[in-house]
Amino acid sequence: MSKLKDRYNILIAVFIIIGVLFSLRLANLQIINGSYYDQASKNGLATEEKIPALRGNILDRNGETIASNRVGSTVSMIRANITKAKLNAMLLNLDKLFADNGDSYFNSFDKVISYPIKWGTSYGLGDKPAVRFIKEFGVEKTKAAKIKTAKDAFKYLREHEYEVDGKYSGKQAYKIITLRYEMRNSTSLKSVRIASDISKKTVAKLEEMNLQFPGISTGEVPFRKYINAQNEAHVIGYVRGVSEEDLAKDNTYNMTDVIGKSGIELTMEKYLRGTDGLRRLQIDVTGRTTSEVIAQSAIPGNDIVLTLDAGLQKIATQALKNTIKGIHDRTLPGTDTRANMGDAFAGAVVAMDVNSGEILAMSSYPTYDPSVYLKSDNDKKAQNLIVKWNQDGTNLPLFNRAIQGRYPPGSSFKPVVSLAALESGTITRDSTIYDGGSYVVSNWPFHCLEYPTYGHGSLNLKRGLATSCNIFFEKLGVMTGIDQIDKWAKYFGLGELTGIDLLGEVKGSRSNPASKKVNNPQDGPWGGANTAMTSIGQYDNSFTPLELVTYATALATDGKRYVPHLVKRIVGYDGTIVSETKPKYTLIPASKDNFDAIREGMVAVTRTSEGTAESLFRDYPYTVAAKTGTAETFETNHSSNAVFMCYAPAEKPEIAILVVIQRGVWGNLAGNVAKDILDEYFKTDTVSKIDDKVTLDQVQLTR
Repeated sequence: MSKLKDRYNILIAVFIIIGVLFSLRLANLQIINGSYYDQASKNGLATEEKIPALRGNILDRNGETIASNRVGSTVSMIRANITKAKLNAMLLNLDKLFADNGDSYFNSFDKVISYPIKWGTSYGLGDKPAVRFIKEFGVEKTKAAKIKTAKDAFKYLREHEYEVDGKYSGKQAYKIITLRYEMRNSTSLKSVRIASDISKKTVAKLEEMNLQFPGISTGEVPFRKYINAQNEAHVIGYVRGVSEEDLAKDNTYNMTDVIGKSGIELTMEKYLRGTDGLRRLQIDVTGRTTSEVIAQSAIPGNDIVLTLDAGLQKIATQALKNTIKGIHDRTLPGTDTRANMGDAFAGAVVAMDVNSGEILAMSSYPTYDPSVYLKSDNDKKAQNLIVKWNQDGTNLPLFNRAIQGRYPPGSSFKPVVSLAALESGTITRDSTIYDGGSYVVSNWPFHCLEYPTYGHGSLNLKRGLATSCNIFFEKLGVMTGIDQIDKWAKYFGLGELTGIDLLGEVKGSRSNPASKKVNNPQDGPWGGANTAMTSIGQYDNSFTPLELVTYATALATDGKRYVPHLVKRIVGYDGTIVSETKPKYTLIPASKDNFDAIREGMVAVTRTSEGTAESLFRDYPYTVAAKTGTAETFETNHSSNAVFMCYAPAEKPEIAILVVIQRGVWGNLAGNVAKDILDEYFKTDTVSKIDDKVTLDQVQLTR
């Protein structure tokens, strides 16, 4: 009976213990964590996650891809129901897993505090980083008084904010805090991305060891990819992560998005950007996904088909680079002595379809590689290179000289003066002007560059353009008058925005009495000498290569001034045409006979013995109409700029080209770039060799 009673008491005790345990569990569910589990019961721990849309592709006119997308893996974190101690230990293991596989995670904390412990890269800027720290982390007054240095701030985070155990070293603690800082906006229902573009090996390990990494999940997102885009760098531009300034302008972006920052990527952002989709996830309290439903599919962005020809663009980029180097390194025949100052260093080239205004090639040098901007923020080499590009105020590799550089046109301006003179009745195509070697106007002496003693003698318009005689055009300009010259220059769009579909274009400046009042008020009122200098493309004349190629196109088409464009069409992800660019032009009100007279003179530049570019095109299979320009920059101890303008075939024009080389010495040296482009365009067999084409004596006499 006694044993039975003992068993009964034991059974009662067991029931009491079980009851107490159930009561404690119930208290935990309803009182201690009641609100959490109540919310979880209502929504089944459901969360929503965006599906990033593919960015539209960028292609050349022939369908060759320049910018596309690839798929990469990401790591995200959601707050699991584990203690801070277990979380910290798990994050340190996560750091090791990344390191073992050569991967890295985001480190925004570096902007607050970097390691070895000091104020971060941008957070520490200013006079009171400690004050900023206290404000961001909401440090209470009693503890804030002890925070003066970065070490004080780190100690606070370690001991109070994140409770990192003292058993961890300072470096280990920094790694833990870095990851804790990345996940600061995560909740049990909201994940945050902590790493992008990680290796397949890391993904496999995380999925295999998911029980050891509660709250950690992997996913796939699109990443931008450039294919040989360094040839089109200034046209294509680049993308970068969304900034706070971007979000302030458009809050439909997320911090994990990328956005166009320059070039077509920026200009066509609203078309390239797709519409993100949405997935709904069911997760358990450990942070593991138990089910997934696609609520809304992502819609890819539109494809942008450019007018560029990738093959022609490649040739233009290489020819520009090689020609600049060739001019820089030129030596006197048979010697090691420099043939010039050896300071050519930059330039631009633009090729345009004269019958549509389509840009076939546009290149600026020095250039850069847009792919570098796609590298991770943790790629120090890439980030240092970007900083270097931004800070290079001499070479300006990010500067698109084709639409933003302004250069004196030199003698390439002379066809404008010719048309102004013809249209105003100042001369006919057969009129002659005498060059005796010198000319004085407004007490300012001018001299013939080729024959300063006796000059060219009598020249008509054809020979004046062929020889690019300065005395001829200085006299012609004074006879015509600045008002007529300025009127026709404006008709051609010089000193005006072209309206190209690329953000960042600037407009040049025409030399006239109004510009003188702004740029040279100390020189007094406008005079004949100012008109004479303007007539040879100097004084205040300064235009972009894009303006000049638009002008060349108008000369080629008897006055059709096209609006240049780079976007041929926009195509939806389903293949439908969203929009297509139609040619637009205004007609310059000049007679065909007068355009023919100028064409005759420009052909003489390449086909007569006195022509300034005859040595380049004497045996060329197509007739090229051209004009060289050597523009003085009045920079002490620096060479003049080289300008070359042409179109071909002269009888039935198809393509116009404009080349500018900063400190390129002489205009016809820049013609090597144009010739290489024409070779590719017409698929001829000629090869450009700068030293074989122009002898030193010929160069010295070329204007």
